[in-house]
Amino acid sequence: MLRHLEAFEINRVLAQNFRTWSPGLDPSRYKHYQWWQLSQDWGRRNLEYFGHFSDSGELLASCKRYKFQMQARHKSFSVAGIGAVFVDAGKRGKSYGLKMLEEMEALCLEEDFEALFLNSDIDPSYYEKLGYRLFDYTVFMVEVNSDWLHYAISQMDALSDKGLDESFQIRGVELSDIPEMCRHHKRWLARRPYGLERSEDYWRYKLGRERYLFQHSRLHWPRLEIVTDNYAQFQGGYALIESSGIYLRVLEIVAPEPMQNSLWSQILRLAKRRNVRILRGWKDVAAPLKGLKFYKRDWSFPMINPLSDEMNEQLDSWLKVEPACMLELDHF
Repeated sequence: MLRHLEAFEINRVLAQNFRTWSPGLDPSRYKHYQWWQLSQDWGRRNLEYFGHFSDSGELLASCKRYKFQMQARHKSFSVAGIGAVFVDAGKRGKSYGLKMLEEMEALCLEEDFEALFLNSDIDPSYYEKLGYRLFDYTVFMVEVNSDWLHYAISQMDALSDKGLDESFQIRGVELSDIPEMCRHHKRWLARRPYGLERSEDYWRYKLGRERYLFQHSRLHWPRLEIVTDNYAQFQGGYALIESSGIYLRVLEIVAPEPMQNSLWSQILRLAKRRNVRILRGWKDVAAPLKGLKFYKRDWSFPMINPLSDEMNEQLDSWLKVEPACMLELDHF
């Protein structure tokens, strides 16, 4: 039987799945982090914990469910995101997780969701037998040696319709940035074949999660930074990046061409200043760059299970789009 978890049951699940799902937080912080998410405006409306129980009432498996809207050419689809799937070590090998996901699919059909969405951290074939299908998950990784960097910077400068501008900013993301980021993301989404919608409440929830982990994770969680062309007006769009050690990771670039080229010019210069050795990111953000090495990522596979005929028809065209129209901040 599948049902919502009570507060005391959520605490029990958090104690059990801490070692699997904690992003570098100690047990107390991990519990606080999860309840903080449930207390946010977006979380209160869109985040739920579920458990699969035996007939005698024993908790056998658990997961989170998120409520999202996907958009395709201005049409919205209700999507349930499934996360933190967990079965205690002593209960594994008995298909409790699969049974829970089958029950979740039935529940979501009853509640008129049109698809289930998840990011698989295990072999995706586990979910494929339930009807989930893989999005493209191509990423790039390039060594930032001096020859390539010099060429890439000159290439971006040549493609940009504006010279380098001192008004470009690279700084930590602030909650006050959300209205403009939301505006640019909506414009970006309207030009894409599909993607997840983001309300201002969703932005606050996601940025709050990133800030919490930056402040408290023992994994040295990198600070989320924004690159934009005008601090006061966000005239052309933005890029989100994070850097840690030898890596600089580009999470998303939401801007029209040639603004993308100007943003990349700033990112590459930043990599040079910080002596970054490796540049990484989704293929989706890399269109202007040449000389990149692409590969299929072997973790966190984005997958979707269509539940309605219309979504099934949409999905056939979505999955032909390469690279996928998914941004890193949309992973949960």
